[in-house]
Amino acid sequence: MRHFFPTIVIVAVLLIGITENSQGKSQKEEVQLTQAEQKMVFSQYERIRKICGMEGKDGEISIQKGITSFEAMGELIEISDKEITIKVSPKTGEVVSVYIPAVTKELENWRKNTPEITSPTKEANQIKQIALKYIKLITEKPLPSNFVLSKIRYNYNDKTRDKGSWYIIWRRTLNGYEYQNDAISVSIVDYSGKLESFFSQTASEECPTETRITRENAERIAIAKASSVAGRIYTLYYGKPKNPTIFSVKLMIVNPNGFFEGKLGDYYSTPKCRLAYVIRVNFEVEPPKENVWIYVYVDANTGGVLGGDCLL
Repeated sequence: MRHFFPTIVIVAVLLIGITENSQGKSQKEEVQLTQAEQKMVFSQYERIRKICGMEGKDGEISIQKGITSFEAMGELIEISDKEITIKVSPKTGEVVSVYIPAVTKELENWRKNTPEITSPTKEANQIKQIALKYIKLITEKPLPSNFVLSKIRYNYNDKTRDKGSWYIIWRRTLNGYEYQNDAISVSIVDYSGKLESFFSQTASEECPTETRITRENAERIAIAKASSVAGRIYTLYYGKPKNPTIFSVKLMIVNPNGFFEGKLGDYYSTPKCRLAYVIRVNFEVEPPKENVWIYVYVDANTGGVLGGDCLL
């Protein structure tokens, strides 16, 4: 079936991509979608708009193509209009994310008119079923059996922009261990049941799940590693960090990253995976403020540090 877009203006067919030259420096080059990519992305665009009740609406479309912070996902094609933004993998043709600013605007108006409401109108199980319906429609298949419900939360705080919506996340598992990054998440508006956002990341590889390092040893490694960089990260903004303490420890399958290699806030996760202790180390800061923290990923098999993250 041919697709016609009589009143739609395509803003970007020639796209700007980022590559590295022989000196390793980034440079821009023009990238053009292939006919197959154009057909695929417009087909998904039409399909997702229909799922979200946006049939028959025309408007200006913007298309972009670029890498993500997760190497395994590769380049993604983003197609958007004033009502919806969709990201698609040209490698697999799958929809990776959906965001609907039109629904967010509706939610913002609702918040202005109902500031006193803090209780949801729907039960958690109702929202779960609505979310599963959207996942099946968007991905064109049921939620995989190796994904487990990790969080279902209603946001009611007046101070957050998410008040009035539910956030639901399912994480991929392997031999009983959750993946830290591989997950499918959905945001649903409570009073209307409308989809506000969808995100799917499932590209990580499998890995061995044996453990040889004890939790106690992993905690010692984490405190030493976090303490070695805490001053460099936090002193300028919060004061000198002190008194490191273990806040949480969880065995998870993680993607190693370059956090401790000086790439703070600008590192890429590899699709390679390892079972690791994900350890949050809290620090006190002067003058007294809330705790700041650093996450350290300690390989559960070797004791090596695989990466981490922090509060910035």
